[in-house]
Amino acid sequence: MIIHPKFIFVHLPKTGGTFLTKFLSKHIPESKELKNDVHRPLYYFKKIEKITFGFIRNPFDWYISLFSANTHGAGPTRPNRAQWFSHKNVRTDPNIFIDYLLNKETVNVPLIDFNIMHKLDIGILTYRFLYSFFDHNIFNLKNIPKNFMDFNLCQNILKFEKGIAEETIKLFKNKKIFIDENNQKILKNSKKVNTSPHQHYSVYYNQRTYNLIKKKDRIIFNLFYRDLL
Repeated sequence: MIIHPKFIFVHLPKTGGTFLTKFLSKHIPESKELKNDVHRPLYYFKKIEKITFGFIRNPFDWYISLFSANTHGAGPTRPNRAQWFSHKNVRTDPNIFIDYLLNKETVNVPLIDFNIMHKLDIGILTYRFLYSFFDHNIFNLKNIPKNFMDFNLCQNILKFEKGIAEETIKLFKNKKIFIDENNQKILKNSKKVNTSPHQHYSVYYNQRTYNLIKKKDRIIFNLFYRDLL
């Protein structure tokens, strides 16, 4: 998370947040990085009077990025987390990896409450989406209500696919947050960090996995990616 006098950037994992956090903390004056709480949710703040923004990502692509990061490692200090799972094919088959994540209650994953996930019948991405951007009282409900966006605390949820640099610059200009031309160029030319190398998600999935992700992350598809349903 980045806190600035004019804005708060919320870091949803695997959406380019580390890349943007490094840029903002280095190049935008008065930007404070919460190094010990990088994924702090907006619900932490009792009152929000600043511009808030974060990124969301196509669920199909997000799970493959998660698979690649946690079975092959992304970044110099990331531990191999395949120890979460006992199945022998978990490192090589993303369908098994995703099935374990979305269906098994025994997996121990940091910052994920599987009891809430299963109660609301949602996927990990949707859980983290709600955890990062929404009032946490939504987790006390028996199901996701039709008016669930009333719980949203984030004013600007941007799409990862449109470009992190481009969308951030566009938002800053619209909200009159100053970013000079030199820093715009730096942001556009900066290399992403902690990237997870993988091919297009269509290479990996079987039909069952497609259907599982569509069901579990239906909220995100309906809000941002209806064209993929």
